[in-house]
Amino acid sequence: MTEKVADELSLAIESNKSLQVLHIGGNDLKSDGIIKIATSISCLSTLRTLELNDNQITEEAADAIATAICSNLQLKLLNLNNNKLKNGVDKIAHALHFNNIPLETLGLSGNQIPEEAADALAAAIRNSHLLEVLNLSKNNLYTGGMVTIAQSLANLSSLKFLSAASNKITCEAADALASVVLSNSKLETLYLNENFLGSGVKLIANALKHISGLKKVNFNNNMIPECVAEDLAGAFLNNKSLQIVGVAENSLKTKGIVTISQALSNLSELQTYSIFENYCTEEASDAISSVILNNTNLQSVHVSGNNLQAGMIKIGNAINVLSIEELNFKFSNISEKVVSTLTVAVSNQHNLKTLVLEGNNLGAKGIIPIAKSLCSISTLKLLNLDDTSITEEAADSIGLAVGSNFGLEQLYLGNNKLRTGAIKVATALASISTLKILDLNDNEISTVVASKIALAIQSNTSLKDLRLRNNKLSTSGIITIAQSLSNISTLKSLNIRNNQVTKEAAGTLSSLIINNTGMEQLWLGNNSFQTGILKILKALETVPKLKTLDFDNNNISSKVFEEMLTFVGTINLGGLHLEGNDLRVCGSETLEALCQNTSFRTIDLNNANMKPEMADTLADVISNNTSLQNLWLRSNNLKSDKVIKIAKSLSKLTTLNGINLQNNQITEEAADA
Repeated sequence: MTEKVADELSLAIESNKSLQVLHIGGNDLKSDGIIKIATSISCLSTLRTLELNDNQITEEAADAIATAICSNLQLKLLNLNNNKLKNGVDKIAHALHFNNIPLETLGLSGNQIPEEAADALAAAIRNSHLLEVLNLSKNNLYTGGMVTIAQSLANLSSLKFLSAASNKITCEAADALASVVLSNSKLETLYLNENFLGSGVKLIANALKHISGLKKVNFNNNMIPECVAEDLAGAFLNNKSLQIVGVAENSLKTKGIVTISQALSNLSELQTYSIFENYCTEEASDAISSVILNNTNLQSVHVSGNNLQAGMIKIGNAINVLSIEELNFKFSNISEKVVSTLTVAVSNQHNLKTLVLEGNNLGAKGIIPIAKSLCSISTLKLLNLDDTSITEEAADSIGLAVGSNFGLEQLYLGNNKLRTGAIKVATALASISTLKILDLNDNEISTVVASKIALAIQSNTSLKDLRLRNNKLSTSGIITIAQSLSNISTLKSLNIRNNQVTKEAAGTLSSLIINNTGMEQLWLGNNSFQTGILKILKALETVPKLKTLDFDNNNISSKVFEEMLTFVGTINLGGLHLEGNDLRVCGSETLEALCQNTSFRTIDLNNANMKPEMADTLADVISNNTSLQNLWLRSNNLKSDKVIKIAKSLSKLTTLNGINLQNNQITEEAADA
């Protein structure tokens, strides 16, 4: 939605004084447009539902949204998920609090909300006595902030849905979260995945034993130890209507998974069971099979990343009697013995939509019978055969499977050795029209395959993501593919890293960029674009949503560097990769323009020959980047005094996940910093 449309919509809102529902989510509206719309909403008093999710709203629009809330005192639903409000949430929360807005649903997921906003949020929640849905996932809330918010939630009794997933909550918040559960006996959904709750889950599980209506629970990726399994099993036993259970990516081990699976075997309504990556061995296969057999509505089974080995035969036989929609056996050490059982199970799944076999050393011999079994179904939407040791011999069978599943949307074949076999796969893809993601990374594909990939693209005009990293495609091959991509407008991510592409391809790539203005990720590293980058940068000026730009190892000259860094210093870019280029060719002022962009989450300057004064510049301005998560400075000959300055700046941030300072000249004096 453009700013002009926002103007017209604002006038329409002002003219309709009785408006109760406004849905304008998913329109990429920026703050200027939202301010105009919110100003119009302030002229109303009747609004009950306001959905502004999935736009590009920043904290600059917070005042206008807060004012709109103050005018609409009967607002029931406020959805601001997936924007960039950050500290602006504070103002919105104050408006909710001081006006006693009777919210039933509040969505603030994915807004980079800092810890400092927790007090205002807690106050707003405390007054929302009818609150049923609260989504705070994917933010920057720490333990203290979550405790403050949970204490307010514990004063309610109406909550049915709570998500605080993907924050930074530790076990110290478990007691407060347990109190929320105990106070809200109607709770149906609890998502706390991707935190650091550890053994604190025991307290929450014991609280869950006191309610009986829970339907969905997700504790994935929380460092849960084996000793908590009995408490989780007790909680699950008491909630007979459970439909979704996620305990994946923990340390429950075989004994813990057996204990939980035995409890879930007593239920009958389970639809999704996720236990992947739990250090589980084949001794758990009987208990897992029992869950599958007793829950006849089961649609999704995730057991990947364990060491089930021959136990997969039992699981495969159990699956054989059900109608499953999703099978995930990623990194499951599937042996040749298991293949025959799996083949039969797959061929009987006439509603199968997702099959993931990534990371199993199946080879052509294992993949061929499985691929042939997929020819007996037509419902598949996602097929992941990444890293399964596929060679050219399997290409015919994979092509047949693709052609039989004419609704296929995602195909992952990365990290194999298809070589010219990719011709057969691409030819099959040309017979369907639904593909959105194609991964052919790391397949030793040469330019002879390019024309067939181009034909596949022509047939699949909704393609969003094309991955061709680490192949042997020359400039002419990439030009052929890029010409096809220029005829579609849906592409969001293109990865052609580490091929054999020169600046001659820049013009065609620029055309595809101009025709795909929704582009979010562009990976061009480890090629030789040189001055061709200038054409690509010019095209990127038409792309408002670019999040990742990769020009690693491209022999960038000083002129190109200056233009590039000036360009990326002014756009809302999440990740910049410049590894292996020579920063010595540009001045510190150019780097300063780059670093003053406060939207970066990843800056990759590995092996970039940073001059000493550049480290000073980096240290001076980096502390302003409150979104920074990763800083990579490997192999730059940085000395301790420069690292100390950078470390002091980084200490002012709260968002950092990764720092790479390998192979510099750091001594003990930098350790404290």
